Amino acid sequence: MREIEALLVTFGPPAILVGAIVEGDVTLLLAGAIAHLGYFHLYTAVALGTLGNMIADSAWYWLARRGSARVGRMTRGRRARAVMKSVRRLADRLGTGEIVACRFVYGTRIVSMAYWGFRRLPYGRFLTADVAGCLIISSLLGTMGFFASHSAAILAGEIRSVERWLAAAAAAAIALAVAARLLARRRFRVTSPSA
Repeated sequence: MREIEALLVTFGPPAILVGAIVEGDVTLLLAGAIAHLGYFHLYTAVALGTLGNMIADSAWYWLARRGSARVGRMTRGRRARAVMKSVRRLADRLGTGEIVACRFVYGTRIVSMAYWGFRRLPYGRFLTADVAGCLIISSLLGTMGFFASHSAAILAGEIRSVERWLAAAAAAAIALAVAARLLARRRFRVTSPSA
């Protein structure tokens, strides 16, 4: 973590972009903390974190869509199959909203992006949902890093607390999404003509 912090301080915004592509969550927390110290603006951290996450997600999507053997092998292991099953169940419930929700379910993001590539979801639809998901998680993590930090050392000790807040936020987001989906189904049943 100290290496990422040093890169962010030394190289600033370009390091946020690269860091978000490689390791988004930690990079965004630290970028928020370093923005609090005045090295760059929080909006810069959030924007570049969003862009970096989108680049990484799109890469996984396109690799899967084009039938990359490596991505295929990654999704064939026992653990990956279990994650893919969870992603499939969530996608059945939320549709493309799963692309947003997967950010709050640890260990599902990459498999989720590959899933939508395998399903050949039109890229425009994928990108629309992905922009929303990336913006939400970048804003949330960057802001949490910004307000949780008095220094990078304090942030390191607060990560467990941040994970609890993320879990609570994820649970709330999923509950809202499921409630909205159920309400939409109920309205559709009420307004659709009987046979």
